[in-house]
Amino acid sequence: MMKETYKDLDDLLNRNPKAKTFWDTLPEDRQFNVRQYQNNIHYDVDLRRYADHLLRGGY
Repeated sequence: MMKETYKDLDDLLNRNPKAKTFWDTLPEDRQFNVRQYQNNIHYDVDLRRYADHLLRGGY
């Protein structure tokens, strides 16, 4: 089964309830930082990867 591709972060959050639930657990500052990459997020795994990277002090 092929993973669903999303146009960007907003598309992912609007159409993927699991991704939205994960997003809602992130602190506001992390959401802000992840949003800087919103056009690079096309899969739910991308969202988790960026959130994890930023948690570890990435930029």
